[in-house]
Amino acid sequence: MAVVVSFIAVLLSTLVFVYNRRTSRRDLLLNAHEKQLVPENQHGRRVVFELRETGESPETLSADDFRSANHALSSLNMLGFLCCRRYVSMSDAIALWGLTVVRVVDAAEKSGFLALRDSQQEGTPVWPYLREFALIARARSRLYLNPLRVAGFRRRPRFKVAVPPVADEA
Repeated sequence: MAVVVSFIAVLLSTLVFVYNRRTSRRDLLLNAHEKQLVPENQHGRRVVFELRETGESPETLSADDFRSANHALSSLNMLGFLCCRRYVSMSDAIALWGLTVVRVVDAAEKSGFLALRDSQQEGTPVWPYLREFALIARARSRLYLNPLRVAGFRRRPRFKVAVPPVADEA
């Protein structure tokens, strides 16, 4: 009888551990998601996009704009860290932020912002987890970035979504 009670206690402990781990990972992803929606991070991402569009040098940025762009990329690096270390689900993070991360990293590379920050940091490149996350998101983009265009995507909403046809660019 004692063995049965012990087995039930171990089983319940394991189930509680698995449930708590899952909810902790979800809460961590939601907190990271909320931090990306902070107006300062949104402004910083916009600054990086505008740098690429205008073709200006990152050295011409005001101190506040440079700080905002730097902060936005640093917070995306933290999201990449959480994913690469498997603290949060990579597929969920890519579904939420994959497209944005790929676009921001591309814009930061083309505008020279990443090269400027790398030159300021001796030895190692800045934001390695952001770059790794962008590479993984780019590789998985066909699956996660536009799920409504992927045949057999298993997480379709239960309601009908009217999706206009998208012409593929040549």
